Parts: sequence; C-alpha cells; structure tokens
Amino acid sequence: MSFSGDGMRVASAASDNTARIWDAHVTTDWRSQFLWELAFEPDPLTEVQRTQIGIPFNMTALANGALQTQQATSTAIAAKASEEIRCSRETAAYYDPDRVTPGIRQSDINADLARSACLSRALASASGGRILYLEGRAALASGDAKAARLHFESALAAGYRTAGLDLGVLLTDPSAQMLDPALGIPYLEKAWASGVLAAGFQLGVLYEHGILAGAGGSNLRPDMSKAWQWYELAAAREEPHSLARLAERTEREALEKPGADGNLLLQAFKLYALAEMHARSQQWPDRVSKTWRYRRSTLARVLDFDGHLQQVADVYDGLLRSQRQ
Repeated sequence: MSFSGDGMRVASAASDNTARIWDAHVTTDWRSQFLWELAFEPDPLTEVQRTQIGIPFNMTALANGALQTQQATSTAIAAKASEEIRCSRETAAYYDPDRVTPGIRQSDINADLARSACLSRALASASGGRILYLEGRAALASGDAKAARLHFESALAAGYRTAGLDLGVLLTDPSAQMLDPALGIPYLEKAWASGVLAAGFQLGVLYEHGILAGAGGSNLRPDMSKAWQWYELAAAREEPHSLARLAERTEREALEKPGADGNLLLQAFKLYALAEMHARSQQWPDRVSKTWRYRRSTLARVLDFDGHLQQVADVYDGLLRSQRQ
C-alpha cells in the first residue's frame, strides 16, 4: 500500500492480484469524525474491548463522557424500610416518575420474587400509595387482574398518580377480562394531566390500534388522527416511546419517497437519538431503548454513505450539548 504524492489517493494490492485506488481525502475534521463514530456506535465498548483494540485510557474517558449523560444528582432515596425498597426493586415501573429504585417492565416482573417482596408482613399494614401501587403490579404479574385493579384504585385514591396509567391500561386490555374503555381512557388522560408522560404514549397506542373486544366487550375503533395527536403531544414533552414512534414514521416516509434528500432520514436519526438519550437519562432498562440505539446507528451509517457525515455529527453534537445543560 502506498500514498500518492499529494496524499489524496491510496494504492493497494491484494493477494488476488487486484490493485485498487482509494480516495484518501478527508472531508471533515477529526472532531466531526469522532462525533459521527459516537452516533454510529450501536453499543458502548467495554473497558476490555477498548483495551483490545488499543484505545488509550484518556480516549476511553472522553468517549464515555460523551456517551453517558452526567447526572447532576443521583436519585434521592429517603430512609425507608428495607422491605419497601426490596418490593420496589422487584416491581417498580420504569416509566414511573416517582419511583425510588430503577424500574422494569411489567412483563419482566418475576411473580414469585415480587409476591415475596411486596406481600411481606412488614408491608401488610402499609397504606401508602406507592406500596399499594407496587402490590398491584405484583398481583398482575401473578395473573390476578382483579386484585391488581383493587390495588391500583386504592393507590390512585391515596394520591399515587402513576397508578392511573396502569389502571387505564388494565381496563383497555381485553385479555384482563374487565374491558371498559369508557372508564380506562379517562384514567389515562388524568395520568397524563398529572405529569405521567408515558400515559400520552399509551393513549396514542390505544387510538392507533383500537380495541377488538369480541363478544361481551366494548370495541374502540382506531383513530389515527387522535393517535398522532397524542404521540406528538408526548414527544413534545420528550417522552421516549413517543419520540421513537415519530422517528419510525419519519423513517418510513423517507423510504417511501424514492430519490428524497437526506433531510427526512436525518430527522429520523435525530428522533431516535433523542428517544435513546432521554431513556438513558431517566435510567430506563436497556432492553426498552436498545432498538432505538440500533436504528440511530443504522441511520448514521446510511447517511454517511449518502455524504451526510458532517450533518450527522452536527446534529449529534447539538443533542449531546443540550443533554449536558
């Protein structure tokens, strides 16, 4: 391999007797290239991986500092009974703005562990809204939807706002066999109004897909106008799921328009990146947001192929700066 005299071309020879000429012209500065690499990286490298490929410690620190949002303060956990903390660790919802431990998805709750942690004697007499809410999620994980509803209703009456979201979802889920959209939708709307932003996304999902209840239930016809209204309202308040849903729509629009410029894909890239960043800053489980990170990475590569490396770097730089403010 050798460079041309002006350094703008590279000549290479392969074992198959093929000679190639490569364009060695660098169209962007090193900082833009580094930002693009951050945008493209699907998964942060571990310390072992970085050592194996020869990235020095100072570069590792720089990369990690850019990839990970610095939290001004950690989540404040007041002095609480160890039983309550244990219950929260097993059942807390990741979208609950009032949780005191990292949260998980309802489908990831281990029913046996949740029941053991949340139905202990020490918590049997507890009447706080949070405990009632967590007990409801534990009951739902055990397959007892009726008990879950009672706990969610009690938690909501005690002032725990996120219970309204779970109650609304329960009452609009045909599999729970207590379908009542006329009652469930207002619960979701009240949860949204109280600041539980994930309720806006749930309303979008509900109106996008509707409800086919079958015999003995109440149907809800899909209403795409209302669905996108809720997605856009929630995305405007930086709700991660809704940002990702808008990204999906924008990416699909770009793919359905042959010959379209990169603006739509760049906007989709930005929305996926925003969704992943906000999910990470709120300490959501990685399994919730990793698909958005992978789509961000894919679009960064596609946009680079189309000659938009600098635009990707500029957009990602702006997002990183806004996260640090």
